[in-house]
Amino acid sequence: MAAVSSASAAGLLSGLLDDVVTISSGTASNTGLVNIGLGGSNLASVNVGGATSNLIDADVTVLGAGGVASVSGNVAGLVGADINVGGDGGIDVCLDLLASDCTPAGGGGGGGGGGGGGGGGGGGGGGGGNGHGVASLNAACASPDDQRAIELLTSTHYDMSVFASWARATTVKIVPMRPCPPVKASIASAIRSSSAMDLLHRAVQRDILINATLGRTQYDPEDVLAVRKSGQTVQVYVF
Repeated sequence: MAAVSSASAAGLLSGLLDDVVTISSGTASNTGLVNIGLGGSNLASVNVGGATSNLIDADVTVLGAGGVASVSGNVAGLVGADINVGGDGGIDVCLDLLASDCTPAGGGGGGGGGGGGGGGGGGGGGGGGNGHGVASLNAACASPDDQRAIELLTSTHYDMSVFASWARATTVKIVPMRPCPPVKASIASAIRSSSAMDLLHRAVQRDILINATLGRTQYDPEDVLAVRKSGQTVQVYVF
């Protein structure tokens, strides 16, 4: 966990998170999984882009106890973003991946800074003191499947018409996803607590072609992360 200035907090993990969390001025965009906007007509807004399942949550509080505006968004406990405007810190920004704790550990640690008085020449950097942010990341590796797996889990919609459409498929393609172990563990936890995913796994078990294709691999219906149909082909994402 690393503390950064409010100006750089949003960019700290941009290379890794890419489209997962977006923070912008004005109304929140819809390009990421968690989108937060500050300063628009609604003062603060948040949305979880493209997701329609019960795995998402988004909240905006204006003139609350924490400050002028508090904004938070969460996707399946995997990706979170929290911003507080007007509190004691001015602007607090927290980007959170894999359900790690955004709260800075032990604020008392700043007391040791008194010994650094000799370094006062660096005080020019104080101009960024209008706010602070915390970005946390527990992943021990970086896999190109990390973001894709989260997107598949949170943005694929299922209903009975979707399940029925699989019967018209002539080809099933199994697509293994290999997210990093911490991401895989968090996804597995989210799936276990989701009634929508339980419904998906039951539908996979009942589909003759999908189930037969899975039977020729090392994967079971419970290993299915998402199913998407394109033309006559059903793509089954497993992990």
